[in-house]
Amino acid sequence: MTAILSYPGLKCVLEFLDAGKRIHIIFRTPWLQKVDKKIPLRLENLYLYEKCLWLSKLAVKLNSAGEIELHICQDNKNKKFRLLKQVESLEPVYSYYLGGGKRVYADEVHFTLSKSDLLQNVSLRINKLYHPFLGLESSLSFIDPKSFPLKKIKMSIFDFKNLDHPVIRSAEYLILNGNYDEDGEDFRKSLNKISNKNVLFKLYDDLKTANLKSYINYWKQNEKEMGTHFEFMSHYTKNNDIYNILSELKEEFGRLPENNLVGVDEQRIILSYPSFSIPLGSTSKILVYGADTSTNGRNEQRIVMKVVSIAAFNSTAQNFVQ
Repeated sequence: MTAILSYPGLKCVLEFLDAGKRIHIIFRTPWLQKVDKKIPLRLENLYLYEKCLWLSKLAVKLNSAGEIELHICQDNKNKKFRLLKQVESLEPVYSYYLGGGKRVYADEVHFTLSKSDLLQNVSLRINKLYHPFLGLESSLSFIDPKSFPLKKIKMSIFDFKNLDHPVIRSAEYLILNGNYDEDGEDFRKSLNKISNKNVLFKLYDDLKTANLKSYINYWKQNEKEMGTHFEFMSHYTKNNDIYNILSELKEEFGRLPENNLVGVDEQRIILSYPSFSIPLGSTSKILVYGADTSTNGRNEQRIVMKVVSIAAFNSTAQNFVQ
């Protein structure tokens, strides 16, 4: 005789089931549709578009005929498995899957909406916020306050006026995308004053020596806090250009022997590239070097600037030499 799964057991199974499989099952089970709102939805990633809602591997799309299509994305293939009734917008879809007081937990949320009217009565518990195109305040209105501080925020570099916002400042890791407007005084001042300890600049134009000099000078003048770790990369900057930038920086700032980074606990460091350190007072120093990184199967080179304790650095170096 087959044992019947109790409601608490079924609730636990559905809550942690892949979103696509869960929705597939609920569509075929009328009585589950009545309790679906009471069961939290857990997602690896959530993409919010005006004409498409991505729930991990499930995509709910509004086609040109005004019909709602359900697609399952697996093994880099997109398979349409259901066609629903016609609607004017995705508002009822957003309301059904995310609204109505439903608890939604998502590791990553990508806001790509230009307006917020699709997100009525929605509250998301998240870890990472990507591309808040709605504007920071508009995006925050849909995020459960218990989500903060966020583990990661990825935002446009042009939204620099929000860099001092408590939600941005408290993020464990900040990624800034965009072009570097070196002619804007307010822009440069805001970037220099970033208080996050871990920051990645992903630029759509070439890395420039002058921009990195600006950070180094600011860090020297203000004795940047220990543990600060900035990385700079651009897909438009070639590897030999990274080498040349580091050479120029070392010529101006580097005052120590060639082996001054011995003992750095960093497997990504490119040993054949110029590297150097700059003292900050009597207790810390800036390390500057090149690093190899693999992101989504793609190799890229970055320039790393980090502030470390002189005592800890010297201890590590001695252990390395021994």
